[in-house]
Amino acid sequence: MSVSTKGLRYTACCAIFCLFAGACASLAPVPSAEVQRTLAPSGKLRVGFNFGAPSSVVRDANTGELSGLEYDLGKEFARRLGVPFEPVLLKRSAEIIDALKAGSIDLGFLTLTPARMRELDFSIPHVRIDQTFLVPANSNAQTLADLDRSGTRVATLAGGTSSIVLKQRLKNATVVDATSIPGGVDLLRTQQIQAFGTQKTTLSEMARQLPGSRLLDGYFASEDHAMAIPKGRDAGKNFVEAFVLNARSSGLIKALVEKNGLRGTLSVPD
Repeated sequence: MSVSTKGLRYTACCAIFCLFAGACASLAPVPSAEVQRTLAPSGKLRVGFNFGAPSSVVRDANTGELSGLEYDLGKEFARRLGVPFEPVLLKRSAEIIDALKAGSIDLGFLTLTPARMRELDFSIPHVRIDQTFLVPANSNAQTLADLDRSGTRVATLAGGTSSIVLKQRLKNATVVDATSIPGGVDLLRTQQIQAFGTQKTTLSEMARQLPGSRLLDGYFASEDHAMAIPKGRDAGKNFVEAFVLNARSSGLIKALVEKNGLRGTLSVPD
């Protein structure tokens, strides 16, 4: 039986990831019982993810398996912490923030902003992703300025950083809040909007579902993604920070980007 090139590539990436994970774990700090209790008070690590974003977590339509850069990173963090991993799939960043503040999850992956830092404790960023627009096949738009016109409707995820930025920058176009990534695809498909703005990795996957659609060149903003924990869990902050530093410096983040086949402009911050 022949094996596809894609299959070989995925197998190779998984092998590289496993090698990195093993090497990184040997260099990472060992958590104390106090750190375990602080970061996972229920005895398991409940991690919130923005479901539908490839940089966070997606579900394979054929196998039902979950995958994604931050999904793998959260799973690896739970392994090093020495507790069971429990993914919690949420639709929007705002839901992750609310769950962290309520204590119904222990860890979340979010875009780092000053406002959020007043509500939650963050690690240093693990990845930076540019944001732009996805436009349908019949669009003549080439730049952000082409979209900022009266009568034009653009959408982004409600409660996300893209929504805040676009509502500040666009003076003439109407910004519509979508409740989910699939909802954004439907808005474009049914021509209720002329463009959808968010991170490039997500738009690249949305484009697969919309033949002829394309990403605009350049970007209107960049997002720094980081790990967030509820306020008051100070005993675990150094362990979280050390984990991200190790994941960045060892090449684990880059290996996970390759393993998950992420497309779009993203990088590990300096």
